[in-house]
Amino acid sequence: MATPQFPPQLLTPPVAVTLESYANGRPLEPQNFAVQPAHAGVGLSANDVLIQPVYLSIDTNQYFRMEQSVCHRLGVPLLELGKPVAGYGVAYVLESRHDQFATGDVVIGLAIPWQSCAVVRGGHGLTRLVGPLRQLPLQWHVGVLGMHAFTAWYGLTQIANPKPGEKLLITAATGGVGQMVVQLGGILGLDVVAVVGSSLKLAHLKQSPYVTDAFNYFAVASQSHVLSQLFPNGIDIFFDSVGGAFLDDVIINLNNNARVILGGLMSDNGLLRGPTKGVHRLALLSATNSSIHGFRIQDYIESHYMVFVQDMLQKIRAGQVTYELDLVQGLENAPKALVGVMEGRNLGKCVVQVSEDPTATGSTATTMATGRLSTPSQPPAPHLPPGLAVASAPPS
Repeated sequence: MATPQFPPQLLTPPVAVTLESYANGRPLEPQNFAVQPAHAGVGLSANDVLIQPVYLSIDTNQYFRMEQSVCHRLGVPLLELGKPVAGYGVAYVLESRHDQFATGDVVIGLAIPWQSCAVVRGGHGLTRLVGPLRQLPLQWHVGVLGMHAFTAWYGLTQIANPKPGEKLLITAATGGVGQMVVQLGGILGLDVVAVVGSSLKLAHLKQSPYVTDAFNYFAVASQSHVLSQLFPNGIDIFFDSVGGAFLDDVIINLNNNARVILGGLMSDNGLLRGPTKGVHRLALLSATNSSIHGFRIQDYIESHYMVFVQDMLQKIRAGQVTYELDLVQGLENAPKALVGVMEGRNLGKCVVQVSEDPTATGSTATTMATGRLSTPSQPPAPHLPPGLAVASAPPS
């Protein structure tokens, strides 16, 4: 597999996307960010690692680090103004003064800076991909093996404990988490009903062989009525990435012993302009002996990530799963991409490509960052090493 030449010939000065103002309860806008020159990392200190990000994951939960009023309650650090945004991503090592990393290594991390190249002090938070994982396409590490797919897998298989024939409802069903929940639900023999927020996404979703039914929740007069029609005997599992008023409607349509899995609460992320509606029917959970489960996926990386990887690779080999990326080209478009995700304009998992990927095959960039959606590319046909057995460390 080809790798970039090192040290790289930087044709343009390195740049960073920095946070210039906090959201403070308002929807994010491109004006909250700035694209400006970044330090190239000349003269590394002991244990420092210079990386070149290739793909950056664009996630709604990044909003919380830009919201002063909630970040401390969630136990996440507030981003400093004037500092680069950071999030999950995959990168090449350009230069290293750390004995655990070498030039040309591929690394993943939960706090990859939004920079064209960046110094990671002490290599903190980086995990080097070794063995078979190093041989896989880089897109897989922000896609089918990324944190959103892992969130879907863990929430459905480890928390919901589904049984064949149960009724599964999924919101944000074409997003990074939802698309994997849809497929896993179908594979596990569940009756899958998927919910999206646009006619374009609905048409796309109906092509899935795993979807029994689907609807656009903005196009129905009464969401509660639609749910009662689709689930006359109640909902067994609800995998929610939206929250708010829709969750309230779901609660009155739950079956006995139902499980509500919270994969995210987009309605509370500043997604809507103006006040959002809360959940008022939690008391009804007792009547059906139902439960709501929230979880922080970072807490389960060490114990379950490699189990997830093994399961996913088996399903990829069998042709059971694909994973769609909404690929945005250029670091400078990352702010618009994040705003687009917060507004629900992505179709597939939104990822920004920062630099060349020698492992990519036939990827097509979308123009979501400028406001127009196009169909995301599907992952390439798997070419997995024979007898693949994954034994490397999970991301930290």
